[in-house]
Amino acid sequence: MTPQLSMVELNRYLGMAIKPNRYIVLIHHPLSSDYHEAGRQMETVLQGVENFCLKYGFMCVGTYPNTDPGAADIIRIIDAYKNKSFIRFFKTLPRDMFVNLMRHASALIGNSSMGLLEAPFYKLPVVNTGNRQKGRLQVGNVKFVGYTASGIIAALRKACLDMHYRGRIRLLKNPFGNGHSAGKIKRILASVDLSETRWYIKRGVLR
Repeated sequence: MTPQLSMVELNRYLGMAIKPNRYIVLIHHPLSSDYHEAGRQMETVLQGVENFCLKYGFMCVGTYPNTDPGAADIIRIIDAYKNKSFIRFFKTLPRDMFVNLMRHASALIGNSSMGLLEAPFYKLPVVNTGNRQKGRLQVGNVKFVGYTASGIIAALRKACLDMHYRGRIRLLKNPFGNGHSAGKIKRILASVDLSETRWYIKRGVLR
């Protein structure tokens, strides 16, 4: 179980002054089939994020992209923003810091699978930029937007400031588990009788 950290501890590590539900988290990766547009897309995302944060008094914590084609162009845009007061980027974050960062965030923006898989556990609204993750199962906490600053600003405004929308997301049921999967796996493994020879042969269906 990840320990719950105070905002004082979190801010001390991040070197920022973020407040609960007054910051967003940005995780944006290149799309391999569209890698030549990765830099332009990231710049549009950051333009929207900057406009939203400065207008409504939010901060942003960002992480670096994966190493897929196009990542270097995204990092080039990150470098152009790294001295801005509203945002700070991190190459990596320890697990306990990252989990607590998500616990207190107002929304997640970008195109990480975390928006579909882990964000529902935290009842976190997600603004998914572009086509990455489109077509996958999601529970209703994700708003898909294109690469326009105005669309991103509008989606962030809804995710962070629309209390009716946020209330609906808090009531969503997470289909990906409730944090107790380890115990369930342990009980299932303990129930397996290893003396049964059927476990020695791989079959399509165990009978």
